Amino acid sequence: MRRRVKNILTLIPALLVVAAIAGLSVRFAGQTLHWRETLKQARVALLIWRLCLYSLMAGLWLSLRQRWLKQAPARLPALNRMAVWSLVLLLLGEISNGLQEGDTP
Repeated sequence: MRRRVKNILTLIPALLVVAAIAGLSVRFAGQTLHWRETLKQARVALLIWRLCLYSLMAGLWLSLRQRWLKQAPARLPALNRMAVWSLVLLLLGEISNGLQEGDTP
């Protein structure tokens, strides 16, 4: 329990720093319109980046599944549920990205 709280307390400041950097970059680096145009131009590169991350996650999941299959086969249903929910969230995110492509500023 203590370890979990420590991880959460470490994650919160990191997320706040990332949010502050993002906010400052939007404030001082240019208008939101320019960011949208830049993101629109980088759409294919960002898709390739996301596909690389998804393949890395799939490889890690397969590795974890093989390890759990040997050590604790009773945990496999939980791991499979996590994988299904991860896929659902991943698909919802990609659908959201696809729907936003039609937006024009």
